Amino acid sequence: MKSIVGSLLLCVTLLASSVLSQTVCPETPVCNEQQTQQLDGSCNNLLHPGWGTANRPYARFVPANYADGIWEPGHTRSGNPLPNARQLSLNLFGETETEHPRNTLVSMQFGQFVAHDLSFTADAGGIQCCADGRRVPRELASSRCLPIEVAKDDPVLGMEGIECMNLVRTKTTLEDACASQEGEVAEQLSSVTAFLDLSVVYGNSQEQCNSLRTFEKGLLEVEQRNGKQWLPPHPNRTATCSVQDESESCYLTGDVRSNQSPHLTLIHQAFVLEHNRLARELAELNAGWDDSVLFEQARKINIAQYQRIVYYEWLPIYLGRQNMLETGVLPVLDVRSFARDYNHTVDPAVDNAFATAAFRFFHNLIAGHLDLVAESQQPTGSIRLSDWFNKPSVLEMSDNYESLSRGMIYQPHDCPNNQLTPEVKHYLFRHGGRVGVDLKAIDIQRARDHGLASYNDYREFCGLPRVTSWEELEDLLRPDSARLLSQQYESVDDVDLAVGGALERPYGDGMTGETFSCILLEQFRRTRVSDRFFFENDGQFTARQLLEVRKATMARVLCDNIHGLKEIQEQAFFLVSEENPVVSCEQLPVCAVMYAIVLHVKRARVCLLLLPCCSVVRTGVLAVCPLVASCDEGTTPYRTMDGSCNSLYNPLYGTPYRPYRRLLPARYGDGVFEPARMSSGRPMPNARQLSMALFGEVERPDARSTIINMQFGQLVAHDMSFTADVFGVKCCPNGQRIPPDLLPPRCMPLQVPPDDPILPLGNIQCMSMLRTKTTLEHPCVTNYGTAEQLSSVTAFLDLSIVYGNSVEQTAGLREHRGGLMMVEHRHGQVWPPHNPNASRLCQMREDTDVCYLTGDLRSNQSPHLAILQIAHLLEHNRLASELSKLNPCWDDERLFQEARRINIGKYQSVVYNDWLPIYMGRENMLEHGLLHATADAGGFVRDYNPLEDPTVSNAFGTAAFRYFHNMIVGDLYLDSKERRTRNGSLRLSDWLRRPGVLEQRNNRELLTRGMTTQPHDSANDQLTPEAKHFLFRNANPYGADLKAIDIHRARDHGLASYNDFRELCGYARANRWEDLYASIPRATVDQLARWYDTVHDVELTVAGALEMHHPGATVGPTFLCILLEQFRRTRTGDRFFFENGATERGFDGRQLRELRKATIARLLCDNTEGLARMQHNAFFLPDDGENRPVPCSELPEVRLEPWRV
Repeated sequence: MKSIVGSLLLCVTLLASSVLSQTVCPETPVCNEQQTQQLDGSCNNLLHPGWGTANRPYARFVPANYADGIWEPGHTRSGNPLPNARQLSLNLFGETETEHPRNTLVSMQFGQFVAHDLSFTADAGGIQCCADGRRVPRELASSRCLPIEVAKDDPVLGMEGIECMNLVRTKTTLEDACASQEGEVAEQLSSVTAFLDLSVVYGNSQEQCNSLRTFEKGLLEVEQRNGKQWLPPHPNRTATCSVQDESESCYLTGDVRSNQSPHLTLIHQAFVLEHNRLARELAELNAGWDDSVLFEQARKINIAQYQRIVYYEWLPIYLGRQNMLETGVLPVLDVRSFARDYNHTVDPAVDNAFATAAFRFFHNLIAGHLDLVAESQQPTGSIRLSDWFNKPSVLEMSDNYESLSRGMIYQPHDCPNNQLTPEVKHYLFRHGGRVGVDLKAIDIQRARDHGLASYNDYREFCGLPRVTSWEELEDLLRPDSARLLSQQYESVDDVDLAVGGALERPYGDGMTGETFSCILLEQFRRTRVSDRFFFENDGQFTARQLLEVRKATMARVLCDNIHGLKEIQEQAFFLVSEENPVVSCEQLPVCAVMYAIVLHVKRARVCLLLLPCCSVVRTGVLAVCPLVASCDEGTTPYRTMDGSCNSLYNPLYGTPYRPYRRLLPARYGDGVFEPARMSSGRPMPNARQLSMALFGEVERPDARSTIINMQFGQLVAHDMSFTADVFGVKCCPNGQRIPPDLLPPRCMPLQVPPDDPILPLGNIQCMSMLRTKTTLEHPCVTNYGTAEQLSSVTAFLDLSIVYGNSVEQTAGLREHRGGLMMVEHRHGQVWPPHNPNASRLCQMREDTDVCYLTGDLRSNQSPHLAILQIAHLLEHNRLASELSKLNPCWDDERLFQEARRINIGKYQSVVYNDWLPIYMGRENMLEHGLLHATADAGGFVRDYNPLEDPTVSNAFGTAAFRYFHNMIVGDLYLDSKERRTRNGSLRLSDWLRRPGVLEQRNNRELLTRGMTTQPHDSANDQLTPEAKHFLFRNANPYGADLKAIDIHRARDHGLASYNDFRELCGYARANRWEDLYASIPRATVDQLARWYDTVHDVELTVAGALEMHHPGATVGPTFLCILLEQFRRTRTGDRFFFENGATERGFDGRQLRELRKATIARLLCDNTEGLARMQHNAFFLPDDGENRPVPCSELPEVRLEPWRV
């Protein structure tokens, strides 16, 4: 058998490798506030320059447990030796590998990467305590030897004649002349900085870092081989890696442990290459920068991205976001603020218990075999982990680099339990031998070497009750662990922290037990608040820069820096799922440096500006909190893309990802989140059954209004409201129920009764519905104690459907030339650009199918909606082109902003003056302040109220404004220009999310004409079958029920009852069913009484839609009350509303008069190829009188002459 002396010595390098002691003590550094982050960690704390530096003692918060009070490993309370570490490993920890259901190996491997960045036990190399598995005689062994004895009857190691495992004690303050020796108690030394500063990449000293740099263009050393970039070779590879000769790879990085496993090497290489990628981008933008500045700035950004990933993407998986917030690990930030809890009195030194016990729980997550995965995401084989410890050359064999990278991304790590893979329990560092060493036994022995106090002592330190009997442990530990412990230890007070902590049941929403959680949470809190350079601290980055750093993800780092990786799931720490799909790397948000970095030489400070990430429209709530700069009326002449600074009183009024406004307190079954029940405690009636029983399906054309009227309502609804994160997860795949215990989080599927007369014909058992994201889940908004749903768009009528809801999103839609928005030319017409995420957002069933990229991902829902989106998009470009002719000196930005302002102004005029009066009644609008009969001398209506919050109410977005669903028609007319005759029709459900029908022949023209000549359905208690049984059926025979979904969504949102809203609106509460007869037809009330236990249980979404119309309106009184309240705040809470003239660059009187000429008819005429005639008011059906069709040139036109400067 091959000699394993080297193997046994190398076991220490997993978490405790050799570092030679310093013979010359470093001088105390001289610090100044302007210094960049030092490589050795010095001067991070200006008052204590040495805090956090390398080669300092670990922190100790519970007194050491040494047998002699100084250095000797502890004993039991009775004075006997503690149980043998290998025996504890064998008897308490199993070796069954169980795959984790959610997390990838990237997640586990990143944990080791972070552990190495924070801690490295200082050791002395070359000491043999156990040669070839035989114990070195005590008289010949070093005093630092603490080998682990292996019993002769050991079931694995004993069979190979192994008597012991090598372990050299960590270097302590007693041996280091440069370390403090207060109290003469041994305190172990860590040889790396205590900060999350990527010391694993850059090293822990200037000398070490210098050996890694090229000193050209800010780059780190890499080598090119076989078309790939590789880490540089280690100059002492035979001593560092398990290699046979100099031809095998062994890499040089900032940390000697980077070669331990193939996956760890991949993570190291990714962050090295990310540094170089950043440095190259910076060099392109700043040709005058020298190597030093490029290096420091690339390093700063790299560290910041890494810190963001650690705290916001990775740690919450294992510690739990709520636990982190409660203990201050995550800062409590306002939506757009910096962290301001840096504390110069906190020492960042890594806690001995953290490094030596708690943070080693990741060892249980190690997988024994690493999958080789093809581009198809299918495994093609695997490698045995123990074959490749300290042998990174496997990466350069065949196509292993790509295959192992994909394996790390798609393979789950092991479950966090009391099991370890045999690969680390018996075969760690075997290096060709038949067996190796036991990682769990080494962890236990290392904790004793470090004199860690007992499990019970740490429970007391954490504020937890001490355990006084084995029985008390049964509720704290994993099943059967208490009994097994009692067989190994004499007393509960003898149990090692490394043992008891690893056996605890998970705590809170994390994966570790309460004792380890306490230690981990406390360390990561101190690591953050003690770091003056932490990326979120005020002064490190500007607000704009911080916004960009907060967009960093592990998926993006891997995509950018793993050669050949073309796709990845959006969250690399989680396995692929419906909620976490695989996407092209090109579809991930990209943070690119754009603006010049301005170097203030005299003050040696750098101001870094980053380009907003190219947004990929996603259905989920953003993972990072948006920021807003200070607002100044004089410097914000135009409305911002995200709605911020509209109100100077509260800059966040109307911005995305804020909770909907509650007009009445939420109604939840548990008072927090669970859907409400009826007064009796029974569940609410099934939503599908209510839809079938109370709402018919007879189409009755309206006598006066066109489809464009209904469709414009959907456009306005999308402009104001979008429930956050309600797509992407299948709660009812292919209409089939999922067992309740397997349902993805937040799923609330809508059950279809077996006796349903329609949907079971298509084998539909349920309809999918994912609950809206709320304040309970979102880290960037106030948690109100009850779930408050979030809207992901601005609350203003600002055409966000065209322009998007953020600077980043808008940037991806603009041409950045001549003020134009991006368009594409096909078939002799102009179209929105293709959506890069088409396969997820649209039905791409045929070659002719297209999917458009606009400011709103719902723009592709129906052909008519897409027509209105296109019209407003092209109107912007038409305006920008006209303004460019009038003002040739205007640059792109001015042209864009002015065209956008005019486009929004015209749109607002149409909404309030032409469209809303049709449904609300002009008199009702005048009475409630939505319209005004008079204006001032300049023609302005100055009703802006700076204290008004325009946030959309939950009742408006979830119930009242959905009454338009009753007006949907099932067949869309294709009308030709010859006498406006019908040229066929389209079935609506055939073309939902398939806007490509517009590009077939001249369908856009025909459908536009049909939209202005075909009536919508009457506003009543009927829905077209297309929306009631066939919604989003795709290619299936049946689909979903829109009315049932509306009812179910309102329950998800916890809307108060119909009776409560009646009372709010000034109507008498109904105490008996008969009290509703004046508002709802008697026969309908009788139907309601059959479904609901009491009149107080009736839902707003149901009864509001059944009310008889209020005089002058096409809705009932309760819905009208909610609609009027919202549209009043929408205008009076908008500082930029076109009529109020409240801003410095508001419209003048001449411009305002022009804007009031805007009509929907002219909008369609100007932006639809082939459309030559139109009635004056396209919201009404054409007739032979005042609303007869006329040539488009005869329609009122908004002249732009008043905008000539």
